[in-house]
Amino acid sequence: MADASADQPPIFAAGAKLLVGAVLLAAIWFRLWDLGRLPGINGDEAWYGVQAQRLIAGSGGELRTPTGNVPGLFHLGSLAALHTVFSPSGFLLRLPTLLSSLVAMVLVYVTAKRFFGRSEAIAALVLMACLPVNIAYARTGWDPSHAPMFVLGAAYAALDRRRLLAALLFALALANHPAALFTAPFLVLALLGSERAVGTWRPAVLRSLVFAGLLLLAILLSLTLSPNSTHYVVPAKMMSRLFDPDQWLAFGIGFVRLLSGQAIYESIAGGGFGAALRTVDMLTAALLLALVAAGSFAAIRRRNWLAGGVLLGWAASLFSLFLIAGGWALEPGMERFAFPLVSLTILAIAVAIGLVVRSVRPIVPAASLGLLCAALLLGFRQHYFVPLERGASRPSAGQWVGYPNLNGAALARIEAIAGPGRSIIVVEDWWIRWPLAYATTDSRFEVRDSSEAREGNYWVAYRGGPMDWALARQGNFQLRSSVSSSDGLNGLNIWSRKPKPARP
Repeated sequence: MADASADQPPIFAAGAKLLVGAVLLAAIWFRLWDLGRLPGINGDEAWYGVQAQRLIAGSGGELRTPTGNVPGLFHLGSLAALHTVFSPSGFLLRLPTLLSSLVAMVLVYVTAKRFFGRSEAIAALVLMACLPVNIAYARTGWDPSHAPMFVLGAAYAALDRRRLLAALLFALALANHPAALFTAPFLVLALLGSERAVGTWRPAVLRSLVFAGLLLLAILLSLTLSPNSTHYVVPAKMMSRLFDPDQWLAFGIGFVRLLSGQAIYESIAGGGFGAALRTVDMLTAALLLALVAAGSFAAIRRRNWLAGGVLLGWAASLFSLFLIAGGWALEPGMERFAFPLVSLTILAIAVAIGLVVRSVRPIVPAASLGLLCAALLLGFRQHYFVPLERGASRPSAGQWVGYPNLNGAALARIEAIAGPGRSIIVVEDWWIRWPLAYATTDSRFEVRDSSEAREGNYWVAYRGGPMDWALARQGNFQLRSSVSSSDGLNGLNIWSRKPKPARP
């Protein structure tokens, strides 16, 4: 398909180019800055690091994640390769996701430019670079962070009418994380739009149906790797969700908060926009709806089948997320299930921008886009970096993240007070266990979860948590040390048994 940029007015004047270039450089820097330290390494990231270490040591790694999925092979394989060369570190755990984030930026630019034009390509690139959730996931070393790279590869192949390649890349996206399932409607309708743009309806529909069959086969095969995924599909809940306005509203609010950054700010740093949240919600929703509505109208009026396929496919994928998962997939800490749709949302917005900018002065959308991305980056600094530097952290049933790295500090205290013999460290939960296990290079120490071990030499518990209270109530334990976040709000306590009194 020929590049559509030739029949579009050039919208990027010199000043706008400088602004866009500046926000791109800033977005890349935000991905790199203090990557190994902010936020603190969480249990999921460290679990992958430990499995990589076990693989290269020949001791074998776990073949299932705690949720029953097969570990993302791309992420695990990348970490295994890196750990054969470099020493363990927080930066190393996050290097694969950093690199895949940069690849996704290139892919979204290439995809938009190849099928729509230069204006759309630059819009997609800067949005991909600056959206807060994309920056945060580039700084988190786990398999969901690779979703944009796989999804955009499949989207490119579908728009290029390469059905087998698109199905293969979709299967790889599913193997990376089951949430890629929600991108299937987009891929089918994008292929349909691309086929219709070069032919008639009948062959376009037939080829799209064959392609849908390939995707269904990939989904069925993925269920053998992630059988627990079927637990999320509850027909009764799906039907009730369809006719519940409150759930529609909650889903819409959750989605705009995913795009604005509120979901990730709340998940990682425990804060967000505060009193301005409702205003940010309304502005984000208004901008998204206005762009999509105007773009859809322009696509219909001009019979732009390719753009129509992208916009309709995006809406269909979003609907599939609502129907199957509902609003819980957008809650802070659970947004990874919606993350594969973020890159498709960016592509749809870029296409809508390209359809709309023909009717306005070129400098207006360029400057507006640059200022919007600059605001997103300033917000990321204020609501992500600043709280983490201040010491904010978020302990919850879902994760423990934050700065300083309390787990590493607790290990350093234990190493300082432990004797020369072998020591077993019993920890309260997953989120303490795996960062300690990953950081432990001394063979004297073995880290176990409290659900697996009752006896040990040292116990590490959340300050004020259930294990902390239980140890404090027992008369035979003593508090040996504590580590706290710099704001003093969160901490870990280190306990050991009291020495037995000497016999007279």
